Amino acid sequence: MRRNAILILGLAFLLHGGPAFSAINTDIALNPAKGQTILRTQYSRTRKGDDPTDQNRSMTVDAVKLVVVHGITESTAGFLAVPYLDKDLRTVSGGQRVSREASGIGDLKLFLKARLWRKDAPGATTRFALLGGLKLPTGEDDESDAQGRLPPAVRLGSGSWDPLAGIVFTRQTQWYEISQDLVYQVNTGHDDLQFGDFFQHNTGAWVRVWPAESAEWSTPRALHAVLELNGVWQTKHRSGGTIKDSGGYTLFLSPGVQYVTSRWLLEASVQVPIVESLNGNELGTDYNVVVGARTTF
Repeated sequence: MRRNAILILGLAFLLHGGPAFSAINTDIALNPAKGQTILRTQYSRTRKGDDPTDQNRSMTVDAVKLVVVHGITESTAGFLAVPYLDKDLRTVSGGQRVSREASGIGDLKLFLKARLWRKDAPGATTRFALLGGLKLPTGEDDESDAQGRLPPAVRLGSGSWDPLAGIVFTRQTQWYEISQDLVYQVNTGHDDLQFGDFFQHNTGAWVRVWPAESAEWSTPRALHAVLELNGVWQTKHRSGGTIKDSGGYTLFLSPGVQYVTSRWLLEASVQVPIVESLNGNELGTDYNVVVGARTTF
């Protein structure tokens, strides 16, 4: 029932789509104009498995993320990211198959992105931007079920105030865009647990494949082919010492597609791990599917 509700919520948000060009899982160094607002939503499903233990663990995470971006000045924008999560970990306990579940609002993120450098040319622009912000402890971090306190992977939040910072590069023309972002998040810890720090690196590109005969920005409809490399590295968690079954590195190959109209931008992407080096008995990712939409007003 919860999974059906989160899917309905995601589809409802998809009624707000729009032409704000960028790759799907990679940030861009372009901000909305002063006073302009972008509303973006994504629904994703992540499946994890390949359990190296005899517990036959598997995990599914459904998420709807709503992102509001507002142009504060001509070069600076503010971001608010609100995730709604539904997590389900299946495992064996006492000889029986059990489910450890949690559903609700996760940790919000607030951050600013400021343009540092810009070079425009006819039909093209190149930009660098700096971002910085904070992850807020809005998600539940101490929920329990019949088996006890939920394991860290199932909790909706970390319980900690975690700063993040990064840089973004973008080269965009009427026909293509290439972007690169590097973001580091320091996890400060709460109570008995400190999640490992995150480092993300994303390289994304889209190419307009239709229509081939027009080179105008104002083309009312267009189809983009998207290809990305999305990497995430996390240090080990700590709880009175290092937790050996945590952290590691995963690199995803992420093909996708975008359909753009004068009012809508709809997009979809599949992320498949091509490099995975995890610590201990950490669950690996089988796939991640993302669909989303955007609008500007």
